[in-house]
Amino acid sequence: MWESPFYRFRYPKNPNNWDSDELYEIVIDVSLTPPSQAKPAQSLITVLKKVFELYPNIQSVLDFGAGKLRVTPFLLKEGKEACAIEFEKTTQNKTAQMNLAKCQNYGNRFKQLVFPNQFLTDTQKFDLIILINVIPFMPIFAERIYLLSSLNEKLADNGLILWFAFKETPEYKKARRSKKFSCGDGDWKRSNARVKTFYKYHHPNELNKIFGICGFEIEKFYPNSVQDIRLYKKNKYNLMKTLPTIPQIKGEIPDDSSIKPDTVKLKIVKESDGFKKIVPNPLNLSIEQLFIKALKSMPYGTENANRYHRLISYIFGHIFQDQIRNMKFEEDLSGGIKRIDTTFDNVAQDGFFSVLPDKNNKINCPIIIIEAKNYEKEIKNPELDQLSGRLEPNCNLGISISRFIEHQDYQLKKCQKYLIKNEFILCLTDEDLIKLLVYYQNGLIDEITDIFLERYKDLVLKREKASIIK
Repeated sequence: MWESPFYRFRYPKNPNNWDSDELYEIVIDVSLTPPSQAKPAQSLITVLKKVFELYPNIQSVLDFGAGKLRVTPFLLKEGKEACAIEFEKTTQNKTAQMNLAKCQNYGNRFKQLVFPNQFLTDTQKFDLIILINVIPFMPIFAERIYLLSSLNEKLADNGLILWFAFKETPEYKKARRSKKFSCGDGDWKRSNARVKTFYKYHHPNELNKIFGICGFEIEKFYPNSVQDIRLYKKNKYNLMKTLPTIPQIKGEIPDDSSIKPDTVKLKIVKESDGFKKIVPNPLNLSIEQLFIKALKSMPYGTENANRYHRLISYIFGHIFQDQIRNMKFEEDLSGGIKRIDTTFDNVAQDGFFSVLPDKNNKINCPIIIIEAKNYEKEIKNPELDQLSGRLEPNCNLGISISRFIEHQDYQLKKCQKYLIKNEFILCLTDEDLIKLLVYYQNGLIDEITDIFLERYKDLVLKREKASIIK
């Protein structure tokens, strides 16, 4: 991983059939993607000036994936300390050497690190990190998570990351939908060249998720018709700090130097002839599996309550990403009296949260309310009473998520007592979330809906038997 800018894959020729015998051999060079111009785009300069004006304490800036060092001279001219990181190969061209000479005129305020070893071992903390068209060109999802988690550790407390990347063009969208150029969760490019490049567009909602699980929260975004420009701030909750690891990535995605393109046309080999798949998105490194590993390794107790709360919120939001959005932590819906762990807006057109609003039972759920408890023991009446106290007639569905429930039938009866007040509380555990993640990873969306409908029916169809449990 990262020893060179070259990535070698054997990817199913038919991306819709993972068991396809025919495999494409693809070589991707991530160093081919930097823009050709010698100077940074004016839109980037404008945003950087706004950031420096809004955050005058920014002194040290890391230009990660600096390419031809287009931005670094500007940072130094603005009086900042600048560190540029790039593959050695990328910094050898004429434009990069010209910009390097400019940077070296600033003496100790400039530092250049060769990627990856010098980056991984350097201990400097930065106030701002700039990511300009970097992650969209990285073909391995797990590497993107590893990078964001590593950058979190490189930032000072409350440090910032500026994301600057091209929006998806109609041409890219058309190619993506055709699946003709599929490679992992993105597409390979440069059909007229032996060595390809990679591109994956990240929708802002997806960006917020991957930044969020790596310990960042959205600070500000800058409207632009061509680029997505977003500013993220570091927080205390890097949920991927030890996931994934470099050995895990190398173990799942070996580098096979025998993959060498002879022509611009992709070479086809067969798995039945002994050629092994090497894919950028192996199941063991999927976001679902990373969530499962993070959940299983989360310690019990109040010390990790906020980490658990955030983790299960991101998991829940991921599983139901087509039905809910606008996740908010510690939401205040009643003038400071009732603070809720997590809320989502219900925008479902299909699935459980679209069919749940029930006129007969008077269920209203324009907002999905979640309370999380990282207890070593089973939650009891006080915790359910707390969630009940967050509910209102116009928003009367609550979801309680805890580490485990030892007595499911007894817990159900405790939840049924709130039906008297026309309040509906569903209880989930770590085990439930893991099951739902596996279902989601395998595309079993209807089965996820069925699980929730079954829980709902267990709750309401026995309402006449509900009793007060003290």
